[in-house]
Amino acid sequence: MGRMITEKRNLDRYEYVAEVIFHRGDPNMFHRAVMKNYGSGGMCLESKHSLREGERIRVVMPFCSPELFGPESHCEYSGEVIWVRKVGKSQVVGLRYPEPVLYA
Repeated sequence: MGRMITEKRNLDRYEYVAEVIFHRGDPNMFHRAVMKNYGSGGMCLESKHSLREGERIRVVMPFCSPELFGPESHCEYSGEVIWVRKVGKSQVVGLRYPEPVLYA
């Protein structure tokens, strides 16, 4: 698990950098991103693909369950983009889950 980040939030946030992919509803049209941190309420992503506030996306983390193999070895999270910041040629976005996620 990543290092805990202290911020003014109601839910804990953990620093954890990992490559992920996301789609906007068509599972055949994936885009690459990097997860910067996560918590039970959402995650922060950086991507070169344009995202807008209010947009709903599905994030897939390949191989997040090392004890499993094949399709079962990935985790998927849905959420709404609640903020967007331009950083160079990329965007950093905040993604909020519809319901809090409990991590083991």
